Amino acid sequence: MLDEVLFMETRLLRQFGKRFHIDSIGTNSLFNKYGIWDYLERCYDYFHTCGDEYILDDITEVLRAKGVAI
Repeated sequence: MLDEVLFMETRLLRQFGKRFHIDSIGTNSLFNKYGIWDYLERCYDYFHTCGDEYILDDITEVLRAKGVAI
């Protein structure tokens, strides 16, 4: 299952960066700082049944709720 989680995380890292025009290093820093990696891993059982756009919207809402202006 670890491979599946990493595949999803890698895909979302690239898509999130593309959506908000942030490079991979910046996206990784943002995800680390605000616990997004842990969030994705905790919620994988649910997220793997959702489309990437839904998950990206969810990540965006989580970050905004934490005060991140994106």
